[in-house]
Amino acid sequence: IKSGSFRLRIFSLDSLGQPAEDLLNENLIVNLPWFRTRKPLKIDVEEYHLKTPEYGILVVVERLHISENLYNMFLHGSKSEHFVPEIGLTTIDRNENITMWTKRDEREWRSGGVPLLDDDTRHNVPYIRVVVDDCP
Repeated sequence: IKSGSFRLRIFSLDSLGQPAEDLLNENLIVNLPWFRTRKPLKIDVEEYHLKTPEYGILVVVERLHISENLYNMFLHGSKSEHFVPEIGLTTIDRNENITMWTKRDEREWRSGGVPLLDDDTRHNVPYIRVVVDDCP
């Protein structure tokens, strides 16, 4: 993840594996420092008293389109702008149970699948690890 601020959201999944209810009723804004190491970022959500949904969860990183997140790149004399943070991908063994979802503005959720590699046995997924401890 490149530095910047984002909103962390956690959704329950329905019986079809699609995003359903937003489980965080509050804005959980995460601010990343501009100069950070490669150490993983830990976000403890214990104070939000989340319940474990029957069909699992979807962890969402919502990119905030604010001036502090605007990043300018200059390449061959031309300027391009995009918003951070950027999410890093990691390669794992193919798992049919992993689905990535995207949503733009107020549109419907869209399943993007997972980016496959050439050999079709491994794929790239966002590098987000969820640890569930003592969750009802």
